[in-house]
Amino acid sequence: GHFIESGFDMAKLPRRCPDHSTGVLRRWLDGNGWGCHSGQLFLLGILFRVLAALCLLLRSASQASGGQLSFGSSSVLKTRLLRDALMTFLAFVLIFELYLLGLTL
Repeated sequence: GHFIESGFDMAKLPRRCPDHSTGVLRRWLDGNGWGCHSGQLFLLGILFRVLAALCLLLRSASQASGGQLSFGSSSVLKTRLLRDALMTFLAFVLIFELYLLGLTL
């Protein structure tokens, strides 16, 4: 039924917890959504909250300084380049953390 299509097949319920036979990503790709503990969920929540706090700090600092983050540079072009580089870095950190989360057991 609906639960099997959603990845919660009772036949794939782990025999022992924690199930260290494969990583989370491999189980999800096999259609197995069962988990023995909520550790990955807590890690994901912490990750999103830290990234949201960083983005909020950057946004509020730029609003307080008139729309630009200073970063100690004198020209507007350098400031924009640094801001874009920082946002790109945060995006790559997010992707890397999600990849690492998929490798956890």
